[in-house]
Amino acid sequence: MKRLTVAAVLLLEAGCASAIRDMIGQRQHETAPLTKVRANADGVCAYVDASTRSNGNDQIMACARHDAAGDRAVLFTEVLCRTEDPRFDPTTWNVVVTRQDGAIVLGQRKLQPGKPYRVACIYGLCMGHRASVDPVNTAWAAGRYTIHYTNALDGNSYDLSITLQ
Repeated sequence: MKRLTVAAVLLLEAGCASAIRDMIGQRQHETAPLTKVRANADGVCAYVDASTRSNGNDQIMACARHDAAGDRAVLFTEVLCRTEDPRFDPTTWNVVVTRQDGAIVLGQRKLQPGKPYRVACIYGLCMGHRASVDPVNTAWAAGRYTIHYTNALDGNSYDLSITLQ
């Protein structure tokens, strides 16, 4: 029974991340109170499916957060995909964040390399998460932010937005 439970958890982790995020209310375009950036350790997050295959497992998540230790505003990015996929390396991703008035909050840059975590393997197929934490130029304020990711390997780009009220 334990093996069945472990297998179910791994399948859930590897194959159903998108459905789980839908169920808990995370979307590609997220709106939340500004106070949530500081009140919740996760901040305010949006996600997008970044799959290049029909499996629908690869995702990018962006979170507007306040780093209490550094007392600064940061963009937290999580890349979820197969560990053997070259796109699993955050440095293959470029990001730029703009505010609704056109001001650049985070100038175009490569994501920072983070250590893999929450790696789950089933029959040799491993899915993992990697994170990047990038300080932004100013504190998060009320308004709409567009987060634009481009992968340098395949040229695909993805847009997310976070609206803080």
